[in-house]
Amino acid sequence: MDRIVQRHKMESLAPLLEACRSLQANSAPLDVAVFGQFKAGKSSLLNAIVGEAILPVGVIPVTAVITRLTGGPRQAVVTRRDGTRFEIDPGQVADYVSEAANPGNAKQVSAVDISTPRLDDLPGVRLVDTPGLGSVLAHNTQETRDWLPNVAAALVVVSAERPLSAEDSALITELVGLAPRVVLVLSKIDLVDQPQRAEVERYVGGQLRDAVGHAVPILTVSVRQDAADHVSRLRDKVLTPISVDAQGEKRSALELKLTTLAAACDAYLRAALAAADRTDADRARLHAAVFDESVSLALARDELALAEQRLAAQSRPAFESPLLAQRNPIGERIAHDLKSAMKTWSGNLARQVEQYETWMRQRMSHEIEALSLELPPVADNLVAQAEARFRRITEAVRDRLARNLTQASGVELAPVAWRATRPRVAVAPISIGRIFDTSWDLLWWLIPMSVFGGLFRRHCVREVTWETEKNLIRLAGAWADATMLAVNELRRQSMSWIEDELNTLERMLSQDASRA
Repeated sequence: MDRIVQRHKMESLAPLLEACRSLQANSAPLDVAVFGQFKAGKSSLLNAIVGEAILPVGVIPVTAVITRLTGGPRQAVVTRRDGTRFEIDPGQVADYVSEAANPGNAKQVSAVDISTPRLDDLPGVRLVDTPGLGSVLAHNTQETRDWLPNVAAALVVVSAERPLSAEDSALITELVGLAPRVVLVLSKIDLVDQPQRAEVERYVGGQLRDAVGHAVPILTVSVRQDAADHVSRLRDKVLTPISVDAQGEKRSALELKLTTLAAACDAYLRAALAAADRTDADRARLHAAVFDESVSLALARDELALAEQRLAAQSRPAFESPLLAQRNPIGERIAHDLKSAMKTWSGNLARQVEQYETWMRQRMSHEIEALSLELPPVADNLVAQAEARFRRITEAVRDRLARNLTQASGVELAPVAWRATRPRVAVAPISIGRIFDTSWDLLWWLIPMSVFGGLFRRHCVREVTWETEKNLIRLAGAWADATMLAVNELRRQSMSWIEDELNTLERMLSQDASRA
């Protein structure tokens, strides 16, 4: 399979291929991931399974980062997107995985791994808490979707209050092709009475049977009422059997992923065979039907460029708005401190201008540096928006490509998603420009400070408002530029993915019988 993917450059299948390689590693744990819409109760369920409040929970979307739990000595390790790792106290986990303490994943965390002796009875199993789907926080949804190919077994948590949305059904349908064991966990069951509970289970079971073609196991849980019994049943029916036969479960997961991967490869190869059996003229007509204007590189390039331009128009205001909201408080603080500082200054005009510029640069830098620490979430949100827009465009291009191929040849392409590598936004440098344009060192002898000192000091205080606004706008521009560099890199990745998909299929359709 590896050779087929590499030989035909099927780049879109690389994430699934990598997940297969990971499962082949004997030392790798089996990932049992918990999925679901935001506030479905995923983190609360995992806390109940562990037996302690190890993961943060709240009334708003909380989990922002993939969090993995295994048995072992109590510790926690943070892995950043750049590959660096460091240990933290388990009590600090919320500082890295929660949306409140790490908004928009500003700390660039790839995953947090927690080990606890409370999971020693589940050797070989790694529980995975994923960010909730369906919230307004697009980056959380994408973190989960990017991780999907790695799942080996899945618990999909659905609240009894809002059973089985269209998104839940689509997620389970996708998971069935990636994990051999998919269980629906109907949470918050204490919020409905017994007749309603039975009705919900019948409804959910029927909907899932229609969606995936077979029955999906359903377990009901509550972490508020009879929690110990519910958790014990979940452990006995799902987690313990997985742990007891972890290697067998890994083999099953690997076989299923390889089957899915083979189906995707097969679709490409069947497209090649469909083209190879045709005459050159027929092949040319097939090529024209599949690669019509709706999937042209020029159109995709224009759509991506337009999306980038719209984000560029939003980026500077997105940074200026929170910064300029601080203009008056900052200006007032600086003006107050400046009045006190100027009382200690002495010397001629040139000397006091130098003192003013030195003081202002230091004081303004202090304020700007503090504000700059609040801007990474703004940048990350813009990058997340860019990724979501580019993803819609790439998936639309592939959907049109798949539709054209099916209509022209009867071959159906397997669904494959673009997996972006989100670039990190570089921290914008602090830059304080020249305060005065006039060369006062040449004119100081014309302006005696005994006469003009009060006027000079009042002028300096009045300049604070302008200096504050000027530097806040400069900082907004620097962050907007840095963010758009990351957005541009995402656009490049998206365009490269589209080109790879088109080139892969074009190679397949261009082969004659001797080459196929």
